[in-house]
Amino acid sequence: MTDTKTAVDNATEAAQAAARKAYTASADYLKDTQDKALRSARGLVREQPLTAIGVAVAAGFLLHWALRQR
Repeated sequence: MTDTKTAVDNATEAAQAAARKAYTASADYLKDTQDKALRSARGLVREQPLTAIGVAVAAGFLLHWALRQR
């Protein structure tokens, strides 16, 4: 019985360690992706400010229209 409990405990610890490692890797990947998207968006706004303003106005209008329809 002790050998089984030890095996289960070892498997549990290994699974928890793998889950922590996967979580950390996922968090790092998401942070990197967020940083890249933010840099890209800033670059586009700097290159084409009027287009960015137009897109923001259109998005605001559509959001207002969609929420008002309730």
